[in-house]
Amino acid sequence: AALVECDRAAVALRGAEAGPLFAQRALILSRAGRNQEALADYAKALPLLRATRDIPFQGLAYMNRANVLAYLGRVNAAERDLQNGMALARAHGMHDLLANLTGNLGFLRMRKGNSPVALPHFSDAVQQSTGYVKFGATYDRAEALLSVGLANEARYLLESVIGEVATAGFAVDTAEWHLMLAHAALAEGDSASALSFARTAFAEFRKQSRPRWALLAEQLQIRARWASGERT
Repeated sequence: AALVECDRAAVALRGAEAGPLFAQRALILSRAGRNQEALADYAKALPLLRATRDIPFQGLAYMNRANVLAYLGRVNAAERDLQNGMALARAHGMHDLLANLTGNLGFLRMRKGNSPVALPHFSDAVQQSTGYVKFGATYDRAEALLSVGLANEARYLLESVIGEVATAGFAVDTAEWHLMLAHAALAEGDSASALSFARTAFAEFRKQSRPRWALLAEQLQIRARWASGERT
């Protein structure tokens, strides 16, 4: 349906003004798993966005295309897009966009197996951002900390911010935060807290009708019980 709306709008838009439309269409295609078609539309969108000097849409297009490229294993191309977007955002004082791109660069480098290099990017993103962007960067930083064995720091970071996430109106996201808290507590050797966090995550995922995530939380409950010495 969203693609149909984009195609209808394309009838009325011509030339450079069609840049945002192609960028939006590309995002819809990528979410549908049609990545090659998405890349084709990003290739159409970016020159048009540059022609109209639409800096916000250019930055978003670079970031979203980077996600597609990374998914396809084209990591170097994804990193170039993120660097290009960051340069634009920095030059035009767009702090939230810069923070979002910086966090994405950290996430990309973490996925390349370079968590120590990713950590400063997440720190920068947290410091530069507010609201949902800040929360996302905080979550990713905690994941990176956990991946390099710094469970104590990851847990402290998550516990210090999770209340803000709920208060800011993003309570639906706290299920994933509780799940990661369970991982961190288990890595610390605190099986009782791990079990509590995993139970909370499980209940939230069930409430949200997310069975695959609920299964992950259930598996963590089993691991936490086992770690505590329970064998039945």
